[in-house]
Amino acid sequence: MGIYILCTRLRPTPEWEAGKTRNECSRLMMEMREGEVKWARRCLGALSALLVTVGLIVMIILLVLMH
Repeated sequence: MGIYILCTRLRPTPEWEAGKTRNECSRLMMEMREGEVKWARRCLGALSALLVTVGLIVMIILLVLMH
């Protein structure tokens, strides 16, 4: 999910922009995008750590079973 968020642009719906000034919309979009990117990077970091951990566990199990 994190990689998808990092590769796509944040696009508001027309209803979301209703009643807001152009500057307010821009500011809110920047703040939301910063938050999305922050959590997307954390998500990718957690996934990477999980995959490395699982890989190490599998390698250790295979080494123990072979000897």
